[in-house]
Order: sequence, then C-alpha cells, then structure tokens
Amino acid sequence: MKKIYIKLVLILLFSQGIKAQTTSNCEFVYKLETIASPDETSNADKFVTLNWDFTQVGSKNKNIKIEIIPILDCYKNENAKHYKETLFLTIDGKLNTIKGSKVFKHIEMMSKCFKYRTLITSNSCEKSSDWNYYSFIN
Repeated sequence: MKKIYIKLVLILLFSQGIKAQTTSNCEFVYKLETIASPDETSNADKFVTLNWDFTQVGSKNKNIKIEIIPILDCYKNENAKHYKETLFLTIDGKLNTIKGSKVFKHIEMMSKCFKYRTLITSNSCEKSSDWNYYSFIN
C-alpha cells in the first residue's frame, strides 16, 4: 500500500512540475487602434488607418501578427459567418515595422466591414486578443 501511495505522490508532484513549466505570463502591452477617414469622405472613398505600436512587446523571439477578416454580412458585427479571405500583417521589423500603420480602403477590400485581432507567439506562450470590429459605413 505504501508503494502505491508513494507512486501517487510522485506522479502528483511530477504533474505539478510540468504544469509550472508550461504556464507563463502571456500578457503583452501594445497599442492597436483604427482611425476613420474624415466624415465628409464619400462612401466609395472611405478608408481606415490601422495604427500599431508593439515596442513594449519587442520582436526578439516573438512572432507578432495582426489578423484581419473582411466580413460580407456586416449586420452581425464580429459574429458574422460570411467572410472573405483572411489577411495577415506580420510585424517583423522589415515590411511592417514594430511601430507603424497601414491604410485599408473600403473599395479595395470589397467589404463594408472587417474584424481584426492580434496574435503574439513567443517561446513560452501564444496569445490572441479579442476580436475588434470596424465598419466603413456608420
């Protein structure tokens, strides 16, 4: 009976050690915002500027992406079911710098709205933000 008890204790301790190794602080501080085109912009010319700042996250040993999904059924907001092809902005310090922006035009996206989120992966964790929603038409 003592051998079984000892084995159970060892298994419990071992499994706790594994859990302690796999959990880590997966909270990253960054800024991601949308800036709408001026109100007087015609519907055909509407655009949004997506600004980001990942300087506090840093890019060393991290994979940072912004996932953007154009939505076809905008009346459901971020709960929509009909999408166009997903776009990814990889923040790699080359094409998209750690602090930067990109303009998305309504007519080029061929969508009246989209949802977006950040995906950050490091050696110790993966973190995806909640979905945000943006509509070109108010």
